[in-house]
Amino acid sequence: MSFVGECSLSGSRSSTCGETNTSGRSGGSSRKPLARQRRRERVAPPPEPMKAMEKLQLVRCSLTRLRYLCERYRHMMTLDTTDNGELQNFFRSLSDHMTELEHNPRAIGKSIGKGPRHLLHMNRLVKSLLNEATTLLPRCEERMRSLESTYKGLGYHQLQDVCRELEGLQVLLSRAPSEMLSTRSTELLFNLVSIHVDDFDSLSNQRLQSFVREVCNEGALPTYAVKNTEQSEVAVGLVSVFPIEVAIGVFPGKSARIVIQHAHHNLHKIESRILKALQVLEGTSVPDDEAWERQRRELKILQDRVKESLGDLDRIKSRWTADEEDIFKRASSKEQSLLILMETKQARELAVVEEVQVLHDHTVRACLLFASPQYCRWHGETYSQPCHVRIGYKFIGDDGTGSGRVRVQKISVLMPEFYTVMKQQGVSPSVYDQYTYLVPSQYEMWVGLAEFPEMVMSARCPLRGLDPRNDYPRAMEEQKEVGGYFVMHGGERLLRTLVVQRANVPINVERKRFSVRDASLASKAIFIRCKRPSGLSVLNYFYYSTTGQVIFSFSRKVVWQIPASLLLFSMNCRQHSSIDIFRLLTIGIGNVGSTHAARVEAFLQHHYSSSYGNLVSYLDFLAVLGFMYRNYHAISNSFRLLPQYQSLFQGHHDSWYGLFLLRRHVLPHLNVDEPTPDLAPGATLKEIHEWLTPKLVEELNTKFDAIIAIIRQLFGFYLGITGHQGNDVLSYQEAFTVSQVLIGGFEVCLSRLLKVLTYRMATSMPSTLFSQILRITKMDGKGNGRIFEQLKEHTEVSARRTGSDGLATLNRL
Repeated sequence: MSFVGECSLSGSRSSTCGETNTSGRSGGSSRKPLARQRRRERVAPPPEPMKAMEKLQLVRCSLTRLRYLCERYRHMMTLDTTDNGELQNFFRSLSDHMTELEHNPRAIGKSIGKGPRHLLHMNRLVKSLLNEATTLLPRCEERMRSLESTYKGLGYHQLQDVCRELEGLQVLLSRAPSEMLSTRSTELLFNLVSIHVDDFDSLSNQRLQSFVREVCNEGALPTYAVKNTEQSEVAVGLVSVFPIEVAIGVFPGKSARIVIQHAHHNLHKIESRILKALQVLEGTSVPDDEAWERQRRELKILQDRVKESLGDLDRIKSRWTADEEDIFKRASSKEQSLLILMETKQARELAVVEEVQVLHDHTVRACLLFASPQYCRWHGETYSQPCHVRIGYKFIGDDGTGSGRVRVQKISVLMPEFYTVMKQQGVSPSVYDQYTYLVPSQYEMWVGLAEFPEMVMSARCPLRGLDPRNDYPRAMEEQKEVGGYFVMHGGERLLRTLVVQRANVPINVERKRFSVRDASLASKAIFIRCKRPSGLSVLNYFYYSTTGQVIFSFSRKVVWQIPASLLLFSMNCRQHSSIDIFRLLTIGIGNVGSTHAARVEAFLQHHYSSSYGNLVSYLDFLAVLGFMYRNYHAISNSFRLLPQYQSLFQGHHDSWYGLFLLRRHVLPHLNVDEPTPDLAPGATLKEIHEWLTPKLVEELNTKFDAIIAIIRQLFGFYLGITGHQGNDVLSYQEAFTVSQVLIGGFEVCLSRLLKVLTYRMATSMPSTLFSQILRITKMDGKGNGRIFEQLKEHTEVSARRTGSDGLATLNRL
């Protein structure tokens, strides 16, 4: 049969065609992915009658508990001094009858009366045992009160347990399965699955936002050089693409335009499914059939409902576009403060987002059958939501003075009038990004990332918050559906929660392979798994060398090994002397003799014997780290990991690259929410000293203290003060959740997209256009208009060449 014939809509219990009276979703601000709130909102499924197999399982469990009670009394009967032999005889009789209850020595005949012969025999036997236990119970209670014993009431309480178990077994045996309600409950399973559902909801609510901030704050942007059109071996500058915002589906929504676009996408998908069902229905049934006509009428009503909602979305989009243009005109006329206008726009946008979300929810719930996970199972589709990422460009080029200074230009909106308004308002070009929210959203740059897989029963799932009795049958879903899995190409897929090393805790590890791999390393080391707020993690290793040196190591395609002393002095913002560092590493460890002090002294001597040992300022040590990092990038052809740098053009000072290494790879869980300021390669000494903000200085101080503590722990581990801890201890483990797996896959997909966009942009952009972009803040509106048109054209062409499925790697998980 066809799809429509199997899934008739006529059996719906709703008041109108496919529409129920359940309450609609509120706006995105009221959504709280908490397990406690989800349990309050969850409607319990209706009770179901017990099945024969469940009855047999309950009988078997009851017999197992009776066997356990007999064994328990046999081991403790010598402790009961009030028993005159009656209890022993009863439990001996019960134990003898257990074999008769558990196994049927005769062949089971046909059903007579209400059940098989053996169940009837078990019922008669259980009744006799229950009568005997009930008669014995008062005599045991009287004897317990009149006699004294060490373990008072020991046999009496065990006889009570037997009576309760026999009563429950008699109820099971005396009734048919259809006369009893099922005892199975999904509450425990729901509580277990809700943890994974809430964790998946945190992916779009928290982790993706934290990931975008981390990428922009650390400056980890893919970069390519724009070459001179006339001289291909000469680079005129660098171009980078950075993410600004990631949007998945309709919830949670920030940008009204992209929420409307995603709602359009989902409703168009439902409309195409309804149209396909109508075509199949009209081609596979007789028009004179009453059921056929009723189902066709219902599908037509659903189709009209979707078309009406699409029209409402178009009207909301037109109204929001007019509101945005009006707010921008008021900003250009200087009628109100820019900050007040930004607050006004934010309030209006929130109202539009909530209106679109409610309209989308009501329409999807009216057409629940065509939007549910069950439809994807039947038709081999992936249950997913549209995903878009908003991007911006960063251009770094020579200022033309020949002094080694560079000019940096960031572009996140393609509206030439914006720069004119900023000039009229007297806003400094360095803070233009703070007012880009006033620009209408049609001038923002959004790139599609295909479809993001959606977890069943998550915040964007239409089954969330529905009534299992009335709504789940319309969606052809089970009434005990708890979700927590994905539907990929029609198949149900799970992402298991793994056990990994506990995050942000240094752990002592002793392995012989350390010294086998490198003879200069000892067998003892310290591992620390650093986890960022986004859920991404990196492993940091601290090895002790047999020569007295401490080696810091991390792996990023290749294994990097850096002296820990260089890291310490690179973070030494407080200007600690070598004597101060010696005291920090030795204080409180004086009970092991002079060997520890000698090791710390050797550790510092290794630093001062190096080629950079005579440097003083921590900024100089940052430049050393950056030079090492940059030098490897210049000579490596296999893996280049330094952002905003190309061998033909250096975009930043070596100190900037050194700080990037510290923020990206060294204890990144201690990073503050502060972007790294740009620092030109030819920066003066004054600019270098004023480069870091107070928050970044505090970050370096915190990492300095943490590395001091880790080195002290490593010395104590080597001296035998502390022992091996390892990863097998439960206190040093934690769960690797679904959101952490997905954010790792999303990082790979987004990095690949940004690399392709950057490469396409850099190779197709003429050097004349690049030079004009660097002077965009000094040009008039007409000149900026031509530049933005060309930039938009290059962006669209580059986005089309990135491929159709930007999340292919994520879907393969």
